[in-house]
Amino acid sequence: MRGGMRLAAAGAIAAAAVSLAACSNDTQQVSDSNWQVTDVYTTPGTPSAVDDSVAGAVTLNFGDKTVSGFTGCAPLNGIVKFTGGDGDQLAAPEDATKVEFTQVKFKPIEDDQCQGKVRYMHDALVNMLVDGSFTIRHEGDGVMVLTEQSDAVDPRAIRLIVG
Repeated sequence: MRGGMRLAAAGAIAAAAVSLAACSNDTQQVSDSNWQVTDVYTTPGTPSAVDDSVAGAVTLNFGDKTVSGFTGCAPLNGIVKFTGGDGDQLAAPEDATKVEFTQVKFKPIEDDQCQGKVRYMHDALVNMLVDGSFTIRHEGDGVMVLTEQSDAVDPRAIRLIVG
C-alpha cells in the first residue's frame, strides 16, 4: 500500500513539473490579440504615456500579415512582415524578433478634432509606423515593446499591452 502511495505521489510531482515546464515555454500570442498602446517613446525627456482622454483606444491589432488599429485620431491599416532568426527568415508573429510595417494608411483627420497631446501621439505613430522596422521584445505576460531599428543611442519605441 505504501509503495502505491509513493508511486502516486511521485507521479503527481512529475506531472506538476511537466506542467510548470510547459508554462515557462509559452509564447505570447501576438496575432489575433488587441494590443493597447500605452507609451510612445520619441525622445528622452519627452512624456511618453498615451493621453488619458484616449487611453485604451490607441491600438494595434496584428494578423499574420496585416495590422489595423487606431492612433487616437485616426484608424490605420497596413501590411506587416514578421521575421526571426539570424536573417530575414519569415516567422510566425509569436516567434518573431522583428516586424516591418509597409503600406500603412491612415484615415485623414480634421485638425480641429485632433489636438494637443492626442495629436502629438498620432503624429509620432504615423511617423514611426510608415515603413517602420522594429525589434520585438516581450517584457512578461501581455507586454510587448517595439523598438525602432536605428543607430540612435535611444531609438524610438512603442510599448503595448494586451487589452
